Amino acid sequence: MGGLLLGLSRACVAEFTFYLAIPVMAGASLLKVLKFALSGVAITGTEIAVLAVGCVVAFVVSLAAIRFPDGLRQAPQLHLLRHLPHRPRPRGAGRGCGDGDDVTAYDPLKASRPGEGLFLRPPSRRAIIFSESISAAKVRRAPENVKREWEEKPMEASTVYYTDFRCPVGTSLTEKLRRLCIAAGIKNIDMEGKFVAIKMHFGELGNLAYLRPNYAKVVADLCKEQGGMPFLTDCNTLYPGSRKNALEHLTCAQLNGFWPMTTGCQVLIADGLRGTDEVEVPVPNGEYCKTAKIGRAIMDADIFISLSHFKGHESTGFGGAIKNIGMGCGSRAGKMEQHASGHPAVQEDLCRGCHRCAKECGSDAIRYNEKNKAVIDQDKCKGCGRCIGACNFDAIYALCDSANEMLDRKMAEYAAAVCDGRPTFHISLVQDISPNCDCHGENDAPILPDIGMFASFDPVALDQACADACLNAAPLPNSQLGQNLATPGWNCHHDNFKDSNPNIEWKATLEQAEKVGMGTRAYTLKKV
Repeated sequence: MGGLLLGLSRACVAEFTFYLAIPVMAGASLLKVLKFALSGVAITGTEIAVLAVGCVVAFVVSLAAIRFPDGLRQAPQLHLLRHLPHRPRPRGAGRGCGDGDDVTAYDPLKASRPGEGLFLRPPSRRAIIFSESISAAKVRRAPENVKREWEEKPMEASTVYYTDFRCPVGTSLTEKLRRLCIAAGIKNIDMEGKFVAIKMHFGELGNLAYLRPNYAKVVADLCKEQGGMPFLTDCNTLYPGSRKNALEHLTCAQLNGFWPMTTGCQVLIADGLRGTDEVEVPVPNGEYCKTAKIGRAIMDADIFISLSHFKGHESTGFGGAIKNIGMGCGSRAGKMEQHASGHPAVQEDLCRGCHRCAKECGSDAIRYNEKNKAVIDQDKCKGCGRCIGACNFDAIYALCDSANEMLDRKMAEYAAAVCDGRPTFHISLVQDISPNCDCHGENDAPILPDIGMFASFDPVALDQACADACLNAAPLPNSQLGQNLATPGWNCHHDNFKDSNPNIEWKATLEQAEKVGMGTRAYTLKKV
């Protein structure tokens, strides 16, 4: 009863009671036998047999009583499925898209009524998902009206570990990140004498939303503790900017604080001086790309770790682990291949001649005609799509209707090629959630509040968990997302990513990553 009052599960309490009872019952039985012997009464063979059978039966029955709840919990019919009906955004998720009520701080593990702990799910997904705390596991069952389709496609959920940004006095964020990585199993990887590539984004000059070097040092130090030889790495960009070649890229990283003294390891640009030092890697189960062009230093590493800043993105909806790996590890030619379907065009009647798209273009591909209307030079265009996100008047569109979806799927396949065949570990920090990529020379106000840090061996489950957390967070009013939702007549998508950047498509990334076997979107969330 005391254990139940403290919040422990019934199975946990029963198991503790059982193991406590074993020595007590054994001692009592021996005492009884000793009294018989001292009293001079002979113990017959029948009495010994009855005592032995009684002990065995009691043990088996007790063990079955403990294991029976676990069997129920693991039964397929009790698994929570992703195939849920579309639900509107939680209350208070923004004006014009809900009832406008205030929402308290987001907690992915909190549930105030049946089903409340479930994350927002698109209608076309199937998987197992439930939340549990490391200290006291608890299954959250779906509402009775949720359709269960376990017979069609049972799946095994990956584990994603999570911690929030709350820091009691004496506890730092870097210490919380260290605990998270250890809880998630980073020390289970054999790193002795091996090269460890830590893939992250060093931030474009002028952008201040990128992850601080302090976080990188936590990961690098953990690798060195295990005998590994870590290095931070990224590949050069497709567009002209402050990271278009290795020299400028290293200078940018240093100006943003990434030095061996601050990170605990060296910084290497994986695809070399001009972005041409690449390895062509087979894509496992590739549908859109049979091979991937990856920066050589990344593929030379024995172990791969991604350290990602999870935020919005103007083309892919969000940038998380898969984008950090797939697009980030691609050489310049690899990035070109992923963007190949995305060349945009201009609808002249909608163009206002504001020239904002030209300022965003990194390829100098946009000029203006005699009517002050934008014209895109398709020979110069790299297909990055930044101009689409820059236009406030929907004047620029992709010539290929499925351009963003194609980008998502190619990116997922590139990520699968990077991770295939070696140990990997993945960390995402959901903070400073800007609407656009850290490749921009600026960072707009965050669209959502800081949520927490996540880690997993499965990058697909990790991205799904981070996306779910963002979908259930309340939009910030003074942001691109808040401004869009407050616009009269706004066509609300009930999707924080799509309401921030309406031209995006993000679900295809996770679908394709799961399809090629990179991981699963089904996950169990454990709070550290």
